[in-house]
Amino acid sequence: MSYSFRFVVQCKSWVRKESLLLFIYYQNYFGIHFSTMSVYSYATALTALIATTTALDTRQVTVDACSCEGAVRANVCYDSLAAAIGASGEGDTITIGNTLNVDAPIEFLIGLTFEGKTCEGTKAKLVATFDDPLRAMLEPMNEDNTYIQNIVMSDFDVTSSDGVRAAMLHTPGDEAITPEGRVGLTLKNMNVYDMLSEYSGVAVWVGNGANILIDDDCKFTNLAVRTDVEFRYYGGAVTVKYLGQDYTMDIGGTFTNNSAFMPSLHTGGAALMFEWIEGDTNIKGVFKNNRANQGAVTHIFGLLGNMVLDGTFEGNEAVEEGYGSRGGVVRMTTMYEGGNLTLLGTYENNVSGGRGGVIASDDHPAGSTMTLNGKFINNTCLNSGSGAVWSQWSILPVSPFEGDVTILGTSSFEDNTSPYDDNRSSIWNINKVGKFSEDDWESETKVAPTYTE
Repeated sequence: MSYSFRFVVQCKSWVRKESLLLFIYYQNYFGIHFSTMSVYSYATALTALIATTTALDTRQVTVDACSCEGAVRANVCYDSLAAAIGASGEGDTITIGNTLNVDAPIEFLIGLTFEGKTCEGTKAKLVATFDDPLRAMLEPMNEDNTYIQNIVMSDFDVTSSDGVRAAMLHTPGDEAITPEGRVGLTLKNMNVYDMLSEYSGVAVWVGNGANILIDDDCKFTNLAVRTDVEFRYYGGAVTVKYLGQDYTMDIGGTFTNNSAFMPSLHTGGAALMFEWIEGDTNIKGVFKNNRANQGAVTHIFGLLGNMVLDGTFEGNEAVEEGYGSRGGVVRMTTMYEGGNLTLLGTYENNVSGGRGGVIASDDHPAGSTMTLNGKFINNTCLNSGSGAVWSQWSILPVSPFEGDVTILGTSSFEDNTSPYDDNRSSIWNINKVGKFSEDDWESETKVAPTYTE
């Protein structure tokens, strides 16, 4: 090869610096001798080579995410996240290393991994700059029931600009419709904070879930579902509408100061919202100071599988705003036959403005089970529904409470209060069955009596 410094200087006026570097690479790669060509001819030859060897170009360019102001896919820096996603194939990884604005929802149909890099001590960040009360930055749109669209997100922050309404990730489906296509989701070391949406799932909405994992390093802080529109019922920093029996859900992480308020009866689930859960579910995170009308930590409409809560639940509140406050931590609407709920962990300083300082449930049919084996400290319910730890009530006229409910002797109860009935239901209140207080607790396994009308 023969080229001169003079050529380098002159060629800068014809092509970009990076193109010149590629030109030198192509000259070496193809063994072409250009020393007798004019600068114009150099540029012309370069253009032709780039046009005919785009794939080789993509493979050879190496870009560090920290030096890319957009998103990196296959070592190529793209100006925007949407462009990187558009250039991706199934299973590709997209990397961000700086703060990247997302100015519109991005729909896509393939499984992808999104990873962040920490550059000069600063964690990568996605920021929603568009205002849409119902949409999200990332929208995996799988509608194919023969395919699972797997999404992995790790090691970056997500937030929105001041005053805008936007979510992080939404799949198809809504409160009325469960989509055919499944989406699997893994979140690792994600920090999602200060976001507002008028629709369920400020961080995540999954309409039809495959395996879902949220690891212990994730944080969800100050995420709010808030609307003046009536007949919306789902809150949720994280919402899963349907989880089939062949799939599992594991939720760790820290959920703090999340909220869900809508002008409709029976709404809620500030941190977690579940509609129909058949697969095994483990919830082992830290949940503090979350607030909703019902189920300040989680609202579960229907449980058919096994669910275990084994975390720290502290200072959460079901707020009475005239819509029937229930469940300072958990609101369980219906446990179906085969549904099993276990409460382990620590439940402290949780409050319900209505019934169920920790858990408020409705229907317990035969074949369902609920087990309490945790530490319950200073939880409170404030109205006639009572039940400082657990309250059950149902509108069903026939056999509303036939399931098995057991408090294991290894549980502990301390300073739980139900002031409306002078603490006679400081542990439980079962509609048409009776009340049970800390004064009656003898640290022995206690099986709740059932009721048949």
